[in-house]
Amino acid sequence: MPHMSQLVVSAVSAVLFLLGGTGLSGQQLTYTWSRMQPSAFPAPRSDFAMAYDPSRGVLLLSSGSAGNELWAWDGSSWRQLPFGASSGSYRLDPWARCAMVFDSVRNVLVLFGPTTRDSSSIPNYYGTWELSSTGVWLLKQVSRQPNSGPDCGPREATFDSRRGRVVAYPSGYSGPALEWDGMSWIPGGRPSTWPAVRWNHALTFDTLRGRTLLFGGDTGSTCYGDLWEWNGVDWRYLSTAPPSATVTHHAVAFGSRLLVHGGYRISTPAPIASDETWSWDPQSGWTRVGESSPERPAARWDHGMVLDADRWVVVAFGGANAATLFRDTWEIRTPSAPTISLYGTGCRGTWGIPRLYPAAGQRPVAGYPMSLELSELPTGGPVFLLLGVSKALWGGLPLPFDCGPIGMPGCSILASGDLVLGVSHSLGRGEVTFRVPWEIGRRIYAQGGALDGPANPLGIVLSNAGEMVIGY
Repeated sequence: MPHMSQLVVSAVSAVLFLLGGTGLSGQQLTYTWSRMQPSAFPAPRSDFAMAYDPSRGVLLLSSGSAGNELWAWDGSSWRQLPFGASSGSYRLDPWARCAMVFDSVRNVLVLFGPTTRDSSSIPNYYGTWELSSTGVWLLKQVSRQPNSGPDCGPREATFDSRRGRVVAYPSGYSGPALEWDGMSWIPGGRPSTWPAVRWNHALTFDTLRGRTLLFGGDTGSTCYGDLWEWNGVDWRYLSTAPPSATVTHHAVAFGSRLLVHGGYRISTPAPIASDETWSWDPQSGWTRVGESSPERPAARWDHGMVLDADRWVVVAFGGANAATLFRDTWEIRTPSAPTISLYGTGCRGTWGIPRLYPAAGQRPVAGYPMSLELSELPTGGPVFLLLGVSKALWGGLPLPFDCGPIGMPGCSILASGDLVLGVSHSLGRGEVTFRVPWEIGRRIYAQGGALDGPANPLGIVLSNAGEMVIGY
């Protein structure tokens, strides 16, 4: 029997076809680089840490070859923030190659790297630090190297938002991924195979598929071009490299694709820097992108690159090549960002006013599952989701439709119910998942509802609604 998500995508696709859907699954996906022009910016640097902090709505940049600094990018300007990761006699080495990721489950920034003690200038300890939402740095774990966690470069760690773990695969290491749970570093899972020992590789988390991706790296004389995924239990090999594999590149999971940019190719007598941007996905493999941009970043390595998930752009900064240390800021984006916006209000039931919202980190990306959640639901009765292609008309019924005259005071139908889906629920909360059709740019509308006998004469309550624009 087909899975519910398969039935839903088939039904949604059928509805879109009947209403003039364009079937864009073969469309060429494009990405465009843009150079930003802030009035102030960090000093030139390479080999530094970057992470996006959704709690503050900024991208954070730390340390690297320019020393002990913390900068924030808000999409238009850089500003320097106070920075001094210290605790008692310990402090983060200001010149260290540290790694930094945001833990979206515990709402803290996690930074780990070589740490000094007392007046020593030699970082002979390794510390894991956390920056709380109140701006206080806390030293969570420290001991002498190399016994207290991964000695990671800036690109060698990421955050698994599904399992709530920081995942690292340090240079010079081979085995199960190392994971930080907020208390300690532990080897994850019991893998039967794993990536070979390497340096200068990149990790990123694919939120759509729930996997950590590892790409590339080198041994000093050999360039790796392999792509692996980690699911928390085992490693799995996915793909060989694009035609021009590099090291000290950066890789970021961006919607339905993995983007890899820059790095260098091992060559004698000197490495050759790359300005190429490549895209990968399980169906299409590797594709070179960004070539049509009016301007794009110069060839470089050891730069920073991270996804700003709220603005749906990838931000790149700095880096170096054989001739230049950079301080420029770039963004790469798609012309069709997947978005969801909420509108309208629900009507009061016995457990409050039902509320519809996207599950954490969810966007309507073409061809991938999308989860919507409902809360403040009545217990016991059926819960449903209206899913359709209009917020103006349902059959011959103009929307929004005031349900007061039919026994539902304060309730309005806000989305067409071209499909009506059952929603599993418990203790006042429910979730429904459907696969988004390949209709880039198409709008889909959703509204939740529930049977709630005591709430009104008709015994039905409705939630607010959501407008989704399919993108990639």
